[in-house]
Amino acid sequence: MSDIGLFGHLRGLQHVNLPATDLERSREFYLDKLGLPELPRPAFETPGVWVGAGPENAIHISKVAVLGPNPNNHFALEVEDLESLLDLLEERGVAVKRSARVPAAGRQAFLSDPDGNIIELNQPPN
Repeated sequence: MSDIGLFGHLRGLQHVNLPATDLERSREFYLDKLGLPELPRPAFETPGVWVGAGPENAIHISKVAVLGPNPNNHFALEVEDLESLLDLLEERGVAVKRSARVPAAGRQAFLSDPDGNIIELNQPPN
């Protein structure tokens, strides 16, 4: 048996943790603007909110005092109908940047949360 490494043991992305300087502003963005559900969260020492991002995926948002942004850091959410989702987000006042179709990656668009965390929306090729 060959060594398949960590990848052979993975079932998928479980969660991403993002920093937020204003937790209520982030909660409003993810719950109200993006329409994602809030998930139960244990009473950790650091304040935060957990948000559903698919059947078995979550975004964990943790309160921080200061951000250190990196423009290459992002997380991607797979979507079924990118164009209709972008129309809905724009109706809600969310600024989105559409991207050209990327071979082997499908259609993409990008937006930022209130703290500048980059979110990629990806509709894979058929």
